Amino acid sequence: MGSLRDFYAVLHVQRDAPVEIIRMSYRTLMQNLKMHPDLGGDHGQAALINEAFATLRDPIKRAAYDKTLVGSASAVPASPPQNRPPAAAPAQATSRAVTQLTRGKHMCPFCGELYAAQEASRPEAVCWRCQSPLFPAVRQPRAASSGRGFDRAPRALAVHITLAGAESRTFDATTKDMSITGARVTSGVELAIGQHLKLDCGFCTAVGIVRHVQPAPDRRPPHWDTGVEFVTLLIKQARGAFVSTQA
Repeated sequence: MGSLRDFYAVLHVQRDAPVEIIRMSYRTLMQNLKMHPDLGGDHGQAALINEAFATLRDPIKRAAYDKTLVGSASAVPASPPQNRPPAAAPAQATSRAVTQLTRGKHMCPFCGELYAAQEASRPEAVCWRCQSPLFPAVRQPRAASSGRGFDRAPRALAVHITLAGAESRTFDATTKDMSITGARVTSGVELAIGQHLKLDCGFCTAVGIVRHVQPAPDRRPPHWDTGVEFVTLLIKQARGAFVSTQA
């Protein structure tokens, strides 16, 4: 087996790091530590960071890559940028810098932009870069008319889906049911468990994580039912089909 780049070392994360930490480290390296070529970074090093991020952020690619690391003792660590002295950014110093720059910060679950925790204290808070909601879905106020939480109910609603990541793509889907904590949508696109996406419709915008995918038996050509757990949620319309505020 040939030598293998250790993508975890490239991004300065542990091998069990969740995708949120991987995204945060990638953004910190490329922007805050100025490793992006537009900020003066080395093109070769930036390409390696991009390759590592593209692999580790994708659940399927990451699983395949992890299999190649099992039993391998030949993983090649990240090398320092060629346009800087080797001592300028050793692994330990870079890891410390990532920790210092991200301490007390949260990360937009869609684009990975860093923000202070207090910035998401308002229900209408959005990311300045991608306009995705930052307010946690679990903290959204529920229907108060009956004293019970909003019950999941069938709703055939047209929604627009945007997938997160460097290779972003968009498509339309239809909901089968929706609540303030998640949704089940049907579309002609087969997604991967763990993917991050943005769901947008007339009364809400949400960022969620794909939790399960299965073929839709009642649709031709092939469609898939996708279960999405909402991470953040912005309610545009407080009345009507989604959240009722009337007693």
